[in-house]
Amino acid sequence: MYMTSINVSNTAASPSAISQKRSASQPTEKQGNNSSASSKSTTDTATFSGHAMLLSRLFHTSDPNATPEVATVFTTNNLSGNSASFLTQSDRKLMERAYEYAQSSGMDLEQVDNFAFDLANYRFLQATGNNTGEIAGQSGIYDAEGNPWVGKYNPQDAEQVKRILTNPSIESTDIDKGFLAYLLNPQISGLTHAVSFEALEKFIPALTSQNSQSTDKARQSFIPSDPGLVQALYRIDHPYQGAKWDAGANVPNNASDQPWQHLSKTERKQIMAAYQLALLHSADASLNLIEQMSRLSGIAKMQQNPAIEPSEVAKLLAETMAIDTRV
Repeated sequence: MYMTSINVSNTAASPSAISQKRSASQPTEKQGNNSSASSKSTTDTATFSGHAMLLSRLFHTSDPNATPEVATVFTTNNLSGNSASFLTQSDRKLMERAYEYAQSSGMDLEQVDNFAFDLANYRFLQATGNNTGEIAGQSGIYDAEGNPWVGKYNPQDAEQVKRILTNPSIESTDIDKGFLAYLLNPQISGLTHAVSFEALEKFIPALTSQNSQSTDKARQSFIPSDPGLVQALYRIDHPYQGAKWDAGANVPNNASDQPWQHLSKTERKQIMAAYQLALLHSADASLNLIEQMSRLSGIAKMQQNPAIEPSEVAKLLAETMAIDTRV
């Protein structure tokens, strides 16, 4: 999958999208001075509307009447680097509110850009039919030592995500629950998020149309009702471990149909680097292709092993070439 990025534009919004606020302050007279001196200082601050910031920062236009089209399929038009096109109309309204909240609270607006990037990528995966949920069973991705890839948060992120998922405000937030489950599950995309968890923890209660009370007592017993969020909470402490690929000298003779075992440690590391890159970009087609290429590399090594029957190698090669690498 081609991952795009959101370019931040410094294009100024139109004057109609800006409201000017003026405040005047009058200093007090100094005692012991025969002539009273007074001065007036004026401070101007500009407040941009959420709509203006959305158009400027995500769609690179200062036209207040612009209506960027919502992308639903991946085409060459999406190669411009503007993945925000995949945001739905309701997503864009949500981002407008996020920009206004960030502006009023003093939050870095780049966190909203990142929030929009994550959500747009989620919509892209939905539109292109790629996986946005946890795949049952092991991923099939192994490191050079034969250990399965495990999505696991560091202690600090684990604590923060738990706090997010056990805050009752997640029930009433207007943010898509499916997106939150996708973003907060370490087995899916939680390790590659753009928006910080600190900012997300503030967005969730801020972007809600309902009143929600969050007390320490409520947090202690709260479990989200959404199945995806429940699964994300479970995976924080229970990452899928899988089984180690038993490679090396002790491999049984009947395990010769696992070509990976015949690759050197250096070759495995190179393949793992390719796996991890594809995994970070949720590129399922690339993962399948890399898997097939690694099998072919292993088969080539098997051909050089006189202990393996040529007929076995030929059979395995035929099976490998028959594998469909399409998503």
